[in-house]
Amino acid sequence: MKYYFQHILFSLPTIIRAEGNPRIAMNILLINVGANIVLDFVFIYGLGLAIRGAAVATVISQMISSCLVFRHFCRSDSLLRLRLKNMRIRLKIIKGIVAVGMAPFAMQLAASVVNSLYNQELARYGGDAGIGAYGIIYSIVVFLVLPVSGINMGAQPIIGFNFGARNYDRVIETLKQAIVAAIMITSVGFILVQLFTGQLLSFFTDNTDLIAAGSHGMRLITITLPFVGFQMVGSNFFQAIGKARTALILTLLRQVIILIPALIILPGLFHLNGVDCGSYR
Repeated sequence: MKYYFQHILFSLPTIIRAEGNPRIAMNILLINVGANIVLDFVFIYGLGLAIRGAAVATVISQMISSCLVFRHFCRSDSLLRLRLKNMRIRLKIIKGIVAVGMAPFAMQLAASVVNSLYNQELARYGGDAGIGAYGIIYSIVVFLVLPVSGINMGAQPIIGFNFGARNYDRVIETLKQAIVAAIMITSVGFILVQLFTGQLLSFFTDNTDLIAAGSHGMRLITITLPFVGFQMVGSNFFQAIGKARTALILTLLRQVIILIPALIILPGLFHLNGVDCGSYR
């Protein structure tokens, strides 16, 4: 049941954004998060259900948000309306969806493979401390990169709509603004990491050895962070205009074609530093 509601929350709000209602999609997701937090407190602490309570809270919050999604598509002011007669399998549409979605699917799949390689190499050259330090570093890097993902989500429907309408000036202007914003965000993140590495790590642990090991690794891993924003926006742009093959190649180039060989070769030459150097994406 959980995965059924997850599918609704992952897919249909994207359609709501694409039809020109990003605020509604954002509100639905915020309601999901807010309800989850409140219900977690009620079921875990109030009713003492522990992990089971967290699972129940998650499912109920997703059910509430899913009902709001369906309510939107059943209202007369929605651009798209749910109709049973329209719910037919059309291979042409499915092929287009698969083609456009192949790049993000490949990125998620590659991320799983890469994380497995990371853990193997970290366990070999850094032990439990290396794995722990990388877990903290990864959390910080994801936090710094998430705003760029938000920019991509906002720019994608604008680029796709105007590209289809042959309004290429608007497409180029949106792309420029997205690139500038992404580079600014990742550059600021890079500066913060380089200047306040120890302070950022101390939010997650008070182990001085772990902070010392993590500081060196985080500075190495994030050395190319200013360029990551540009790459993410570029890959998203080709996906938005329907160039699925180009988007897939750009994604695999960063996540697979270069990264995986680097993770296999560099640790043998530079040990733990080689694992960090392999993170230059």
